[in-house]
Amino acid sequence: MTEPELTRIIESSKDTVLKSIHRHILPGMASLVEDLVQDTYLRYYLKFKNKPSLETQDANRWLYVAARNECRRAIRKWNREGIAYSKLQAEIKISEKKETQDIAATEADPDQRKWMESQINLLPSPYKETMILRLGGEKMESIAKKLDISEGTVKSRISRAKEWLSRFANTNRKGREEK
Repeated sequence: MTEPELTRIIESSKDTVLKSIHRHILPGMASLVEDLVQDTYLRYYLKFKNKPSLETQDANRWLYVAARNECRRAIRKWNREGIAYSKLQAEIKISEKKETQDIAATEADPDQRKWMESQINLLPSPYKETMILRLGGEKMESIAKKLDISEGTVKSRISRAKEWLSRFANTNRKGREEK
């Protein structure tokens, strides 16, 4: 498949892919649309890179199904990682409230606070910076302006940070259970 063929397929199928994603994604997952579109086209490219490109109608059908399957994968992943992220976010919010209300109360459980800070500090710099702003109550638009990036990039960084944090939270939980 040549670059012009891939470009032709993307241009002719973008409405189909977006319709499929919007039809199959959960309402709270709108921030993942861009990633799902990219993953769908990446799958198409990898499948057909050494083969002749499909005709437009066949490519649209293939991409619709691929986009649906990407949504299903994302939903499964969202459910797995969302639970761990929600717990971590709740712990961070509780910790922040305690800090603003009474610094002494926060110091009563320094291990938990250190653990949360260490998890966030493990994030690569752009993700850490974005997550700290978001967990601090900043809106996507405000974060984008502060960091001089697009809202889509903010959403993507938050999504990847959630994935990273969830992975570490699950790894740490498994390590504690084995001991």
